[in-house]
Amino acid sequence: MAFSGASKPLQSPCSLTIATVKPPEGSGSGLASARLAHLHGAGRTHCAKSPQFTLKMRSLCEVFPDARFVVMLRHPYETIPSLVDLMSWYWKRMGATPEQVDGSAEVLREAMIAQYRYAAEVVDELPPERFALVRFEDLLADPRAVVEELYARFGLPLTLAYTAYLEGEREHARGFRSVHEYDLANAALRARLQAELGDLFDRFGWPR
Repeated sequence: MAFSGASKPLQSPCSLTIATVKPPEGSGSGLASARLAHLHGAGRTHCAKSPQFTLKMRSLCEVFPDARFVVMLRHPYETIPSLVDLMSWYWKRMGATPEQVDGSAEVLREAMIAQYRYAAEVVDELPPERFALVRFEDLLADPRAVVEELYARFGLPLTLAYTAYLEGEREHARGFRSVHEYDLANAALRARLQAELGDLFDRFGWPR
């Protein structure tokens, strides 16, 4: 089994959560697990990558008690301005007024700060074998090493074909340059992030 879209986080402006789940068997497993069982077969492992999973981790744990999570961590000075800039571009082209863009941008900042806080709280509730934290810069520097470590952590088999693919991704990552240009966090946002996420700065070694 391979992590779907393994190279995509290299270009993502937001923190990601990958949930690996085994659809529960039985009539009480719920609609979501029924769909997974229908698509992939009962007893198989389903791997999904979605930024929206970050604020749904507890719900996913309720539906899939053996779910395992990979949480992507990127410095909030980069993540939040990047996503706000990207979404503002879309909002403006959809006809939003400057006031609407500014208001939506503030809501998005609040949601992303909540994502950082929530993800850290949930993984602290999980046993070590059910989660992994990945630093964005580590994935960017050597995707093969990071993915191999994840497979080993979760006891997943790694095929020779996928190992070869990861080696290609390692070479690709060395030459990767983002085409998305944006301003990093300004002084006001940096102060806000340090105040609201100060313990996470210390925990994950993010420069202030």
